[in-house]
Amino acid sequence: LGQGQPVLEYVDLTGNGIGSVGAASIAKLMQQHPGLRELRVDGNRLHGPGAAVILDAARDHPGLRVLR
Repeated sequence: LGQGQPVLEYVDLTGNGIGSVGAASIAKLMQQHPGLRELRVDGNRLHGPGAAVILDAARDHPGLRVLR
């Protein structure tokens, strides 16, 4: 990010009907925003491979402190 641009720190996607396809997009978002501290994805349709994609991205994320 360039100097002076805001840093994405909190994303709440609770209850948006996100499934496996959306999980891949969330994982990409996580890679692009190392300043992300909290991600909420509870209340979605994240099971099996979709949940695994987000968990893998969370393990590799340098700043994520909360994943729900």
